[in-house]
Amino acid sequence: MFARIPPHIFWPGMVFAILGMSVIANVVLIVNATSDGGPQIVPDYYSKAVHWDEARGEEAKVADLGWDATVRIEPSGDDNGYIHLNFEKDGAGIEGLEVGVTLRDPAKIIPVFVGPAAPAAPGRYVTKTPLSRFGVFDVEVLAIRGNERFHDVIRVEVVE
Repeated sequence: MFARIPPHIFWPGMVFAILGMSVIANVVLIVNATSDGGPQIVPDYYSKAVHWDEARGEEAKVADLGWDATVRIEPSGDDNGYIHLNFEKDGAGIEGLEVGVTLRDPAKIIPVFVGPAAPAAPGRYVTKTPLSRFGVFDVEVLAIRGNERFHDVIRVEVVE
C-alpha cells in the first residue's frame, strides 16, 4: 500500500528534517525575543543605585506621614481613561495636594502618560490619560503639600 523509502534516502532525510526543525525553532525564538522592542534599560540607573539609601530614607518618611493612597483606573472606551486617586489620613481626605501621575506598563520603561491630577473632591484627584488596552499598569504617584512629600508606585489592573 505504501511504498517504502529506501534507507539511503530515509536516514539522510531524517537528519535534514531534524536540523530543519532546529532552525525553525531558533528563528521563532529569535523573533519572539526581539518583538517587544528590545532591552528596556532604566534611565540613569547608576545614579539610582548610588542614591539607593536616600531612596529608602524617603520611603521611611512617606510611611511616617501616615497617608494612604488608592488608585483606580476607569477606561472610557475611546482609547482614553481616567485615573482616580484617593488620599486619606486617619480616614479623612487630604486636601491641598499638588499631584503628579506617571502611568507605565510594568514591562516597559517609557511611560504611557505623565501629567498632573486635578482635585475633584476632598482627598480625590482625577486625570485623563491615554489608555489603549486593558491589563496591569504601574501608577507612580507624587503628592506634595508644603514640605510634605508622598511618593509611591501602585500596581493597578484595568478590566473591562
